[in-house]
Amino acid sequence: MTLAESITRRIDLAGWVMTETVLDSAPYSAAVVTSGPDDGDPALRAHRGILAAVAQETGTPDAPGSRASAAPMAISGLVEGYYNARPTFGRGQALAQVLEALNRWMFAAQGQDATEAGMATSLSALVFSGSRVGLMQIGAGLILRVRAGEVMRVTAPQLRRLNPDTLTPRRALGHDSRIVLDYQEDAVLAGDRYILLGDIRSPQGERIDGSALLALCRSGADRPPDLLARDLACFAAPAPGRSVIILDIESLPAPSVTAMEASLADLPLAAIPQTGETLDGYTIGRSLHRGAYTLLKYAVDTRTREAVVLKFPLPAMLNDRVFQAGFARESWIGASIHSPVIGRVLAPEPGRRSQLYIAMPYYAGETLESRILREPRFALPDIMAIGLPLIEAVEDLRAVQVLHRDLKPENIMLPNGGGLRLLDLGLAYLAGMEAAAAQGLAGTLRYMAPEVLRGGAPDDRSEVYALGTILHRLAAFGRFPRPGGDIAGSLTRLRPDLPVRLCTAIAAALESDPARRPAHAAALGIAMSDSMQDGTGNRVASRRLIEPLMLWRGLSLLLGLALLCALALR
Repeated sequence: MTLAESITRRIDLAGWVMTETVLDSAPYSAAVVTSGPDDGDPALRAHRGILAAVAQETGTPDAPGSRASAAPMAISGLVEGYYNARPTFGRGQALAQVLEALNRWMFAAQGQDATEAGMATSLSALVFSGSRVGLMQIGAGLILRVRAGEVMRVTAPQLRRLNPDTLTPRRALGHDSRIVLDYQEDAVLAGDRYILLGDIRSPQGERIDGSALLALCRSGADRPPDLLARDLACFAAPAPGRSVIILDIESLPAPSVTAMEASLADLPLAAIPQTGETLDGYTIGRSLHRGAYTLLKYAVDTRTREAVVLKFPLPAMLNDRVFQAGFARESWIGASIHSPVIGRVLAPEPGRRSQLYIAMPYYAGETLESRILREPRFALPDIMAIGLPLIEAVEDLRAVQVLHRDLKPENIMLPNGGGLRLLDLGLAYLAGMEAAAAQGLAGTLRYMAPEVLRGGAPDDRSEVYALGTILHRLAAFGRFPRPGGDIAGSLTRLRPDLPVRLCTAIAAALESDPARRPAHAAALGIAMSDSMQDGTGNRVASRRLIEPLMLWRGLSLLLGLALLCALALR
């Protein structure tokens, strides 16, 4: 067999400029991709970045099965799964999700069909997005970085000895029912070269001279990348050799966590305009709310004549990195999620903003906290009309792997025209968010689940606890639940007009043990809806101490008996 020809092209995407050289030892076993099967949203493409991957079957040459198809399946599955992952997933989480699914399928295929034996595959991948690169390794491959003439192994092949001269992968796609992925991130510099090798063993599984391989990569700095790729492909491996990808980085985006953070970071923190002044085409009105870190101002967009709210950061935010990151997170989530029960963030035209703020629609109405503090009290229909849409909002966030983390009546707007809007996503947690940004208490203490107060990570069940606290306040005339008490019993005694099953559902959401709570907001919503049915499945409006129909039946019976007694005494 002859060695395949390499392909070289230049890539320019979202600030990344690089030259790729790909030598595919087997069809579709190596690829550099800038979008999924469907190009989709350009902003999402930029967020996902550039994916480079090389795969190679790990079985012996005489193993039965379709070894020639395993690597292409791994590459195509990785590309499709990665670019279709949830937008909020980080690089590592998106890679892990698709590779775990691929591994399950490949492992199951070998067990179900003997002709598929030998499908185990090594895979190495790079993801360039933001200003960093994510590196993922499983099996016998290797990723190298050449910087300023120095060669560094940035991943290690996962091998074990069969005998002194023969190595076999400890891990591979399809090798076992579960996989352990090696994932890390690396800072990239202009001028870096990354090299991906499909399998560093000889075709017979023999150890190769690692020092000679590194020396070859080091000497290749002055050689055309296509020639270096050929040398690496056939190093201790006769034709068709191993698959090779070489990526030469010319330039990269400015450092930023997300494109939204980058755009906000370029804006100055300037003086907040006063009532009557104009800023970027917005006529500034009254102040709506002042917090520790932000000030909300009513404004009118002179271009659309629509009422808006401008959220300005206060100087105190500069000293709190958590709230700085949250300001950008709120912008991203509010602009990305379109839900009738979640507050939106408006995207100003490019270049319109001259200082740091975010713009949101103005919802005329009152907060749920204001409504709780005034009469009349919440009847059963009111509780359901607020509770179920609020649960819908939490579920809409959950659908894109977002936790609000600060659910409370102050962050819930009741517009004058009806409905509900969940606001203030500044403390929201996104799946795949950096661990440092997710640490520490976030939210309002009286709505925090006990396990979060003890330092545990927030999750769907801690969101349910906050929902339970809000629902308790709706049902209990604004009172907070008493930890450790008989919440269902006290609610039933306080509100005999409410269905017992609704009181029980609220109490279940407030269990101190998270395992005893509903698993997520949707489960709480189902329990609330079920509470509106009686034992026969008929809908009930409320439970009274004395049902009117039974009262009149009883009175009629007593009057009838009294009449009979009177006639008998005559």
